[in-house]
Amino acid sequence: MKKIIFSLTFQLFIFSCLVQDNTKTTFFKGEAGVLFGTSTEYTGDGYSSRARNLYHISAMVGKNIDSQLSIGLGADFNFFSQILQYQKNLLITPIFIHLQYSFTEKPKTLFFYSSYGLAPKFGGNFYAGNAFNLGLGWKYKPKFLAHKTLSFSTGFNNTNVKNIYHEFIDYNYGDFKSRFEYTKLNLKSLSLNVGISF
Repeated sequence: MKKIIFSLTFQLFIFSCLVQDNTKTTFFKGEAGVLFGTSTEYTGDGYSSRARNLYHISAMVGKNIDSQLSIGLGADFNFFSQILQYQKNLLITPIFIHLQYSFTEKPKTLFFYSSYGLAPKFGGNFYAGNAFNLGLGWKYKPKFLAHKTLSFSTGFNNTNVKNIYHEFIDYNYGDFKSRFEYTKLNLKSLSLNVGISF
């Protein structure tokens, strides 16, 4: 928990320093995507199963450092369905810092992005962990969306989830309650994303 608090505080400090410069352009971005090709590795007790539904939704506020480089701070809601045998849904919401570099200054251009975030545990289904994303995308400003930018991207996602506990009843042996503990779960996947900035 101390590591999460320190990291989030540091991210907020760096971002606030950039926001204080009014010469830079502020933007807001929403993004949604699907994850596929997920591989699962875990340490601890339990059994994993192939995930069926994987997607994420994120929102962030950012600053254009110059015409090609931007930095942002946001939250990413990740949903993993049936990733574990006895855990139907697994949710993790990292608070992340995001860096993006456009290859040219033109409105239509390719870009490279990277982000890293830490997720606190809260509620019954939201687990603590961290997430790292890296990828390429393409953005442009369509005429039918004035002053807004559409982006399409694909990338690599690496998510670590910590301290997963679950209890279930094994009806094969009566009403015997068993407890499985997943000390750490690692998920690697590819993503396809679409976003809009304004």
